[in-house]
Amino acid sequence: MSEEAAEAPAGASHKLEALFDALADEAEHHEYITVDAILDRLGHRSYGPLLLLPSLLAIFPVIGALPGVSYGMAFVVLFVAIQFALSKPKLWLPGGLKRIRFSGGAFRTGVGKARPLLRWLDRFIMERFTIVLAPPFPRLIAWVCVVLGLLMVLYAAVPGGVVIPGVAVALLGLGLTTHDGIVVAVGALAAGAAIAGTLWLASIVF
Repeated sequence: MSEEAAEAPAGASHKLEALFDALADEAEHHEYITVDAILDRLGHRSYGPLLLLPSLLAIFPVIGALPGVSYGMAFVVLFVAIQFALSKPKLWLPGGLKRIRFSGGAFRTGVGKARPLLRWLDRFIMERFTIVLAPPFPRLIAWVCVVLGLLMVLYAAVPGGVVIPGVAVALLGLGLTTHDGIVVAVGALAAGAAIAGTLWLASIVF
């Protein structure tokens, strides 16, 4: 993806249903849709949607269950989070990740099944409690997402395991996308639970 990962332009929709409808429209005209096409469709946006979309794709039942999707999206989250943390003005992904593709039909089906949830979320999410989006919090959120990205890669080996850290990344990405500090705070709590649970599990195993 060659577009700058900058803030969304004035007037850009922060509605989840509109965002996924645009991606479903892209998939409607192709047998397969690639990660590169998905990210290009986002255009000039903040890192919020770039974290939100791959994490949701990883945890959506229809799409995330496709072979290799959980691993691929986990690595996308990790690469995006690292560049977010390093304040990179342009997003870069390895060619292998950009070429990961999904069935256009499965993608549209997944969006269709998720639409009622997206529409319900759009009713309650709004710009508020923006103090948690002021420096230095975005940088801290970015590093938390790096850790969660690593956990997603680790848990992708376990069926359904990617959901645990994936939900936390999705909440943080959602809060950043919609400028809803309450959602960011909930995402931070989910992230803390995922990290603490991993440390507890590691203490038992090792």
